[in-house]
Formats: sequence, structure tokens, C-alpha cells
Amino acid sequence: MLQELLRISERIREGERRLTELAKSKREEYRDKIIRVDPVELEGRVGGVDGGLGELGYHSLEIILVRAVGVVFSYNSGRLTGVNYYPSARPMPEIVENYDPLENDEIRCFRSLTRIKREIAVARQLLDHVDFLLLDGSLVPQHEDRPRRGSRVNSLYREVVEDLTRLYREAEKRGVVLVGVIKDSRGNRFTSSLGLDIPDTLFLYHFLRPGERTQSFRYSEYPRDHPVLMDFPEWADRIGVFYMKTAEYARPIRVEFLGDEDSIDSVILALSMDNRAFGFPTVLVEADLRAKIDHHELHLVRSRLDASLGNLSLVYSMRRLRKPFG
Repeated sequence: MLQELLRISERIREGERRLTELAKSKREEYRDKIIRVDPVELEGRVGGVDGGLGELGYHSLEIILVRAVGVVFSYNSGRLTGVNYYPSARPMPEIVENYDPLENDEIRCFRSLTRIKREIAVARQLLDHVDFLLLDGSLVPQHEDRPRRGSRVNSLYREVVEDLTRLYREAEKRGVVLVGVIKDSRGNRFTSSLGLDIPDTLFLYHFLRPGERTQSFRYSEYPRDHPVLMDFPEWADRIGVFYMKTAEYARPIRVEFLGDEDSIDSVILALSMDNRAFGFPTVLVEADLRAKIDHHELHLVRSRLDASLGNLSLVYSMRRLRKPFG
């Protein structure tokens, strides 16, 4: 085993060396695609929204815990002067049930869409309290969040599309800058524009320096044909994207925005400079910590349900969560 691990390690080192050399040569070739960013002195109110989800692991029905939290940081001349939480600093998780017989792909959609729907609801609450609103994740559902034709969760997906459309419109009406920040993007739109077949963030880690970003580009080259953007015809052409390296020892983050990109990069950079190895907006770090569902909460709900129901087949847990001999 040791020899195998050494072989794998050497292969990874060689891959890193080649990637570094490739990025260096491409940086010289495509300097026009790099933009230097200066952090702004933060002023006003910046909000962040994230959601947490936990599954109880029943085989015959779907019961999940979900919680979404909004955080608002208030700044004056670059200094943090206040923090507020919506609906509270640590709201009780909501218990959501689904008794329809769902396939595995539908279960994944149901969980993700349920979390997104709760996040949107909190984001809409924050619109009256912020100038700048960050969502942890993309501004649109991902391809795997869109149920297949005839799925039992199609109605939930339609609700999420309608809720997101309302969020876009209300943010624009109130003059709130709406941004999605993805910490671990697996996209390859930027590298494919250079003729490369490499995940964007792996390449851009070496291509960009801290405090630099790429030029902006559209979410999709063909938004009207995109399987998700086609459900947002009013907004499909207006979602822009750029990558930014906010910290020396962290992969670049992906930033999605609606319409005008003015000052977005400077605000995101100013919010992300506290940790050289993480480089993520602090308001979203706080929202993540507040929204996360921990195992104690799952255990408490599971224990109380089991005590109430006893040995019923409908609430047998998945075998992968049990041990045959205690």
C-alpha cells in the first residue's frame, strides 16, 4: 500500500507542476482577461443567506430538517458596527415531510429544492434591510436540481422558479445588489474559452494572483437553450459571472450577479480578506455557521419520533445507517 500511495503522490505532484507551467504560459498570453481589484472601504449594510439541511434516514418516507438564516453586517468607514440575524441567530429547524414514493434522483431534488426555497424566503425578508445581498451558492438552481419530466417534485421546482423570479424583481426594484458566491465551483466556462479542458478553479488558482479576477462572461453561451436558464426567460441574458482569487492559499471563488457588475468585485474582496487559506465573504461564513444542522438536532428529532412510533416498518432506517450487531 505504501508504494501505491507514493506512486499516487508523485502523479499528483507532476500534475500540479504541469498545471502551474500551463497557467504561467497562458497568463502571458491572456493578460487582457485579468483585472486587478482593490478592496473598497465597506459602508452600509451587507447581508448573507445560507441554509442547512439534515436527513433522518428513513427508508419509506422522506423527513428532513431544514434551516435558513440571514445575517446582516453593518459597516461605517470600513468598521463593523453591528450584526443582525433573520429570523433569529439560531432559529429552530423546520421539519419537512414527503410521503410520496420518490426515486433516488427525486429525493436529491426534493432535498435541494426544499433548502433553496427556504433560503429564498429569508433572502426576500432581508431586502428591506440591506444594500448588498449575498447568497451562498448560485443565483439559479443547478442542472441536477431540475426534476425529470413527470417527476413528483416538478411542482416544487416550479415554486422555486417563481420564488427566485420574485426575488430578482424585488431586489432590482429596491436597488439591492444581488450576488451568488460559490466557494467550490466545478464549472469550466472560462477554461473552455481558452481551449482547455480543465475545471476553472484548478486552473485559475495558478493563473490569478490574490486580488485579481477574470473578465466577466455570461452564465451560459446559449442561455435560451440552457436546461435551467430557459425557465428564467426574463433574466437568462442578464446573469454574469467572474472568478476572483481572494486569498493566497485558496482556490478562486465564482461570483454570479444580475446586470451591472460595478463595485461588486471590490466589496466581495473586502469581505473575504480575513483568512489567507479560505478567502470567503465573512457574512456568508457567519450565515453558514448559524444555518448548519448538527447531529445533536438530528438525533433529538429521530429519538423522539422513534419513541413515539415504536417498531413500525415505515420508519425503519436505511441499512447504511445501521449496524447489524449494535
